[in-house]
Amino acid sequence: MSTSSFINTSVSLEFTTAPDDTTTEAPYYIEYDIARYLMKYVPPFLLVISLIGNTFPFLVFNRPAMKNSPTAFYFRTLALVDMCVILITMLPETVFSFGSFNIVAVSRWNCRFHTWLNYIGFETAAWILVFASIERFLGILFPLQWKKHISVHRSRFSVIILIMVISLANSSILITMDIQTGISASGQEVKKCNIIGSGVGVWYATTIFPWIGFLLHAIIPFFLILFSNTVNLICVLHANYKRRKNLSSGQQQDNRIFNMVTILLMTSFTYLLLTGPLCAFVLGSNWFHLQAGNQAFFAKAHLWQKTGKILMFLNHTINFFVYYISGSKFRQEFKSMIFGVNGRQ
Repeated sequence: MSTSSFINTSVSLEFTTAPDDTTTEAPYYIEYDIARYLMKYVPPFLLVISLIGNTFPFLVFNRPAMKNSPTAFYFRTLALVDMCVILITMLPETVFSFGSFNIVAVSRWNCRFHTWLNYIGFETAAWILVFASIERFLGILFPLQWKKHISVHRSRFSVIILIMVISLANSSILITMDIQTGISASGQEVKKCNIIGSGVGVWYATTIFPWIGFLLHAIIPFFLILFSNTVNLICVLHANYKRRKNLSSGQQQDNRIFNMVTILLMTSFTYLLLTGPLCAFVLGSNWFHLQAGNQAFFAKAHLWQKTGKILMFLNHTINFFVYYISGSKFRQEFKSMIFGVNGRQ
């Protein structure tokens, strides 16, 4: 396997299981069964949880007490993008798991647009979190300039530009992806969406483009999120220390900032934790050829890949629970929305 596996491991769907790619004489490995059950029964559950877990944050961050904050706008947008990502990826997985019908491989352009939208969704979600972290970073370090130049309107414009740039960066998918047909060990025709052809375009798609996707989806967001939120936390803790020492005013404002930073830190940590295993798989896949012939190794790698995909999908599902646990303001607004005034009922 090479870095081109990023296309098939991170966002595109693989509808053939590993046993189909082995001969009937191949030894049995339980990892293949575990991976098959994971991909069959977990996606429907994630679909339901995602609808709930992304609807509530959108509604809470759209309440009057929070809706005018640029950070809240990014969280609202993230909820919408996460829901789209889960619907685009999990619906085909679920349909195939229970009906053996490959929606993605219906036509060439369905294959291309589905893969393209997958990349756009995953990378947009990561960069919205980056934007929210940087927005808080600038707001804490340069509060006066931030109030003058940062607004929901400008944040909305930045998201539009972001989606356009990511769409353009992944546009090669609309040329290089196509339907690939093969025969499984059981004699059935198998269709999947993959890179086909030859020449410079395929070289770019299998050598250069996977690293572009990996950088946009994982490496660059990872370091920007980690750096900006670490600085955010240090600044807020330092401000709280000075306030307590000098007994100055501004406690309510500091608490609001601390709440947002705490939510960002928890959301960022969750993102890094749940996307890390698949990113590690992609990096490790460059050396998988050294294990050629080691079927036990590839059985474990197959389970690693599928588990990483499930964890990555989980990252786009559970933000509501992260917000609720880490943000007292979010809990207050949620209770107010559900139970009435101040959430006391």
